[in-house]
Amino acid sequence: MLNLSIIRNTGQITQRLQEVLDRTEDLRPLLLEIGGDLVESTKQRFTTLKDPDGFEWQENHPLVIERKGHDIPLTGKTGMLQHTITYQLRGSTGVEVGSPLAYSVVQQFGGLSYWEEYDEWWLVPPREFVGMSDDDARQILHLTEAYLV
Repeated sequence: MLNLSIIRNTGQITQRLQEVLDRTEDLRPLLLEIGGDLVESTKQRFTTLKDPDGFEWQENHPLVIERKGHDIPLTGKTGMLQHTITYQLRGSTGVEVGSPLAYSVVQQFGGLSYWEEYDEWWLVPPREFVGMSDDDARQILHLTEAYLV
C-alpha cells in the first residue's frame, strides 16, 4: 500500500491523540473513524480532481485524451484506483490510507508508466490523491476532541 507520512498540523493532532491514548489506552476505535473519514475524502478527490491542498491535477497529454476518449486524470477504464482506496490500522497507534495497486505510487508522485495496450512508455505527472487536507486535519481534531469529552 502507498504509505505516506503526513506532516500538517501534527503538533495539535499528536497532542490530542496522546490525550486520548492516556485516557483510553486504546486508539483503535478512534483510528478506525479517522481512517474511514480519510478514505472518503481521498475518494472525493477523484471527483474534484484536486490534491489535498486544493490544487487541480495536471491534465492528461493530448494523445492520452485521444486514446482514453476523455480528460479525466486518474480514471481509467475500470476506475480501480479510486475504488481500491482503503485504510489499514498499523498496530494500535497508526492508520494508513492508500491503494494496494502497484501503479498508485506513479500516479501519486509521477514517473514512467508502461501502457501495455500501445506498447509505449508514458511520463505521468504527479497527481497527489493521498494526503491530509486542512479540512481533514480539522475533522481529525473534531473526532479526537469528541473522544476527550
